[in-house]
Amino acid sequence: LDKLRALKALRGDSLLLEIDGGVNAKTIAQCTAAGAQMLVVGSAIFKSQNPYAESLAELTRLAASGTQ
Repeated sequence: LDKLRALKALRGDSLLLEIDGGVNAKTIAQCTAAGAQMLVVGSAIFKSQNPYAESLAELTRLAASGTQ
């Protein structure tokens, strides 16, 4: 996340930042707070005990909480 913050500080919004790996309900808000705009969340959805739509909605809500 430190590298992400550094890139965000250096390039601002001119660079689209993505995180792939380790993104889940516990980490997603930290990722967006650090500047990530694209998040690969395959395992967080497909290994969840909750239905797909419910998992996606929860991750989306948590991601948005990191940008506030």
